[in-house]
Amino acid sequence: MFGATEEEMVSSYRPSSFDEINYLRGRAIHQYIHLETQAYSAFAFAVGARATGLIDALKDKFASEVYLDVIRNSHSHRRLLRSIGRQYLPDDKQIFVRPMLNAFEQATTIRNALAHRKTGQSLGLDGELRFYVCNAQSQPGEGALFAENLEDFIVKGQFLLFALTSFSCAVEGRRPSFIASDEELDAVLSNPFNSPPKEGDPLQKFWSDKIGHPPS
Repeated sequence: MFGATEEEMVSSYRPSSFDEINYLRGRAIHQYIHLETQAYSAFAFAVGARATGLIDALKDKFASEVYLDVIRNSHSHRRLLRSIGRQYLPDDKQIFVRPMLNAFEQATTIRNALAHRKTGQSLGLDGELRFYVCNAQSQPGEGALFAENLEDFIVKGQFLLFALTSFSCAVEGRRPSFIASDEELDAVLSNPFNSPPKEGDPLQKFWSDKIGHPPS
């Protein structure tokens, strides 16, 4: 909202409470943990800490320590996962892997904001309070996350989880539990990842079967 006052900008979001914004913050971070678990699964397999269905405890411990260092830098994180994708999946599947990992990097940026930023509050034109996650200046400027933003992140994170699970399972040479056949998994990986999904996106079917309507 270029040129809008703080009150006008805040009023474009619905009223919210301190408890609600912190509840949504927690849910959003929890959703991201699910994404990170799938990304780590692909990494652990690639470095030999896990075989399909099996875990080497000592190697897995070492792998997790290395991975924790890697994820401190979101760009390195994405490059590592992209390298794994190139190593284990054929070239025609990179059309799915690249945009999916870009979405994961964006989710990581938001997760970091949720973990480290403070909660601010401002009055809208209706006199109702809006709470939001913001930087240290406690102003609802660019990058502030309101209740609607966190709800959107949670839904898109759920959809991205289907994509990351498809990716990590394919790296390990197996199918995720929500996909019934190798042909269906191949169809998912052979189409560009889009969030929200485009009409006819194979991944949308599994989302709809398990969750309901895809993110918009």
